[in-house]
Amino acid sequence: MKRIAACLVGFVLLAIAATAWAQRTDMIYSGTSPLVYKFARINCSADDCPVVDAVPTMKIRVIAAAWNVSGDTTMHWETGATDTFLSGPWNLGGAGEARGAVLPFAHSGHFETAAGAALTIDGAAVTTGGHVVYIELQ
Repeated sequence: MKRIAACLVGFVLLAIAATAWAQRTDMIYSGTSPLVYKFARINCSADDCPVVDAVPTMKIRVIAAAWNVSGDTTMHWETGATDTFLSGPWNLGGAGEARGAVLPFAHSGHFETAAGAALTIDGAAVTTGGHVVYIELQ
């Protein structure tokens, strides 16, 4: 009877450890491949401002972001500096307009670049600051 109890306790501890591993918060999975969250700062004051550098053969998927602007501007997220927009226009900083925006955490992502392209902001003609959370995937 003691052996059965010891085996049950061992099984319960193993199940708890497996559950803790499954609840990791520093990555998500594509099938069985881990995709680690990465972070980049936004520090722009000119058009076609790179936020995340291109990685050969990899797409950059934005999971979350927050940014603010110092004045009136209309900006887009884009793939590379090609005017291939990933988002609609964000009108920020003008009279009666918000001074910033937040893309909340989205497990499936908000948008992604083309493979091998940088993530850039188009139209950030005023000082723009913030951060972005992203993953790289093929």
